[in-house]
Amino acid sequence: MSGGALLFGVNAWCLDGRGQLWRENLPVEPGLVFNARALVLAEFLGFASLITIVLASLRAGIPTAPELTAIACTLVVVTVQVVGAGMRWSEQRPYSVDLRSARATPAPPVVMVGYSARLALCTTLTGLLFSALSQLNDPTVSLLVAVPFVAWSSARLLRSRRRWMDPVVRARVVTTVSA
Repeated sequence: MSGGALLFGVNAWCLDGRGQLWRENLPVEPGLVFNARALVLAEFLGFASLITIVLASLRAGIPTAPELTAIACTLVVVTVQVVGAGMRWSEQRPYSVDLRSARATPAPPVVMVGYSARLALCTTLTGLLFSALSQLNDPTVSLLVAVPFVAWSSARLLRSRRRWMDPVVRARVVTTVSA
């Protein structure tokens, strides 16, 4: 999941390049554009994760109810965490990318290493927590633990959305990615 976020999430607006100037002139609510970008990122990450889970379950066998609940909670929690982080970083630290280059990355290499480390730490610790919870006989424990994680990450995602609605913030991002 972190790999998909590094490719498409940490600078979600960079792929628009100069097209971002055109898009900002369209009569579309900025929140709708943000929602669409976040939803597409979440769908991509969720689909890639589901493929991984299905392939892993073919080898590991059918999960028990607590394991299945922990897997589902992990998928939801990590998806919201990663989408929130990606959209926050996209808005706070946008970068212009020369998409004609074979080495085009959404951010400078040093920044990408930092993003990678932060995403790896966050997702690994979350996965380890829910892995431990899957060993309990009660599947509701995973659900109860997932609620504050999802609430916290959703609040951070909504904060990023509110900032994106600010015309000054959007202008700074658009100017940066289209340069």
